[in-house]
Amino acid sequence: MRVAIFGAGVAGLTAAAALHRRVNHCRVYERRHRGAAGGLGFIMSAQALADLQALGLPDTAARAGVPLREFCRYRPDGTLAHTRPMPTGWRGMRRADLVAALRHALPAETMVAGTALTGLTRARDGGVGAALLTNDLDDAWQLRADLYLAADGARSVARQTLYPAWPHRPARVWEVVAYAHDPAISAWAGSDFHKFAIPGLAAGILPVGDDTVVWFIQFDRFRFTPPATPDPTRALAHQLIGDWGHPLPSLLRATDFSQAHLWQPVDTDLLPRLHSGNLALVGDAAHPLLPFTSQGVAAAIAGVRDLASALEQHCSLPAALETYSASCRARCAPYIGQGRELTRRFLQPDGRADDLLPVST
Repeated sequence: MRVAIFGAGVAGLTAAAALHRRVNHCRVYERRHRGAAGGLGFIMSAQALADLQALGLPDTAARAGVPLREFCRYRPDGTLAHTRPMPTGWRGMRRADLVAALRHALPAETMVAGTALTGLTRARDGGVGAALLTNDLDDAWQLRADLYLAADGARSVARQTLYPAWPHRPARVWEVVAYAHDPAISAWAGSDFHKFAIPGLAAGILPVGDDTVVWFIQFDRFRFTPPATPDPTRALAHQLIGDWGHPLPSLLRATDFSQAHLWQPVDTDLLPRLHSGNLALVGDAAHPLLPFTSQGVAAAIAGVRDLASALEQHCSLPAALETYSASCRARCAPYIGQGRELTRRFLQPDGRADDLLPVST
């Protein structure tokens, strides 16, 4: 079987690492250049780490990052409001560390960098006849495979091809995401997940190891508009939390804002099917989740686990993809509602929200 995977994020690389020994030919096509990991960091659940090990991947990822002990919530002035234990086995992790571990599990020839999926031709059975690719030299060609896996993100070309009219809208809550390398701030963070919050605005600090923290600002885009400046993330961060309590002012000073990112998530219902013919959607291409769930990476890895299991279970590719689609949809459906409920409580706390762990478990 020839497998073509589009996107070298966590979903695409996990799929390649899980499948490349089981198929004749497996390639991952990524629009960015080799070494560009994309993203910054995330909370990794214990189940996601177990799923990686179940797929036979090296345990490098399980040792990366920082095991999380407590969730600590603060008022804007820096006074502690309350603490709660984090779920056992969850870790703060740099995305680059997980991506590096997944790439290390693959033969070098698996990766095809600087190559973007631009479209798909459809076969009579509803699957893919060929994938349309371009590279940095503006070369264009068609690629044929037996199985196509689209891991090309929340704004997936493949999903748009399958469901051109499927409704989606920008999420109300956007995020500034960045990192800071600072021993003092890292020591302050320790092994805890920290969040400073008021209704509609929050700042979080996640330790990820090596004297580094990933931090984020979640904000109601209806109330706070990113400035039209050459460096909007820096200006917005200082505007929103520049006068909040320790260590946020020091955190902003320690941040390289050239690496910061303004994340604009989408809010959409779950697709009725995650496959068609010989094409399957995986990761954010299949089920973009709102950031409050902290389940995007875990859901992507679990989806690959389901896909690999279905391919082993069924001799028929259509039957395998149908099984994958059903199991993945059943698992992700609750996260859609949970993400919206966490968003609602973030915008309009009902008196109990301050005591909630701000993740789906």
